[in-house]
Amino acid sequence: MNYDKKNIVRNIELVLKKRDINKLSKKAYEFIIMDCGSIAHYSIRGWKDCYKDLRDFLNFFLVKNEYGESLRDRSKYSLYDKDNKREIMLEIVAVCEKYNENIQNDLNNTARQFDKEIGKRLVNGEITLKEIMR
Repeated sequence: MNYDKKNIVRNIELVLKKRDINKLSKKAYEFIIMDCGSIAHYSIRGWKDCYKDLRDFLNFFLVKNEYGESLRDRSKYSLYDKDNKREIMLEIVAVCEKYNENIQNDLNNTARQFDKEIGKRLVNGEITLKEIMR
């Protein structure tokens, strides 16, 4: 299958810039499941649900895919060079590197703030652990 590199990379950047996995296009999804080492998760909707935490999305491209392989490993993916797929992968990795630190920091800070709020509500008796676990 022939992919439009510019549109796929631009779409991944949109997802990261807007911090919204729902911006992922069908074509980018198809490239990810067909050539980047991900299963379909039944549908694009299932895939988006699995990667709604953009830290997981970034780690898929920057650390390891669902098969435990790094997309940065040149020897593993050298067969993709002839179809321009390897170039698309590397550009996606570069876009992920560009946004990684900011997204990781923002989401970690948001999680910490949420944890503090839950802690305050627990201490004040506004909620119980039982309610949290539901």
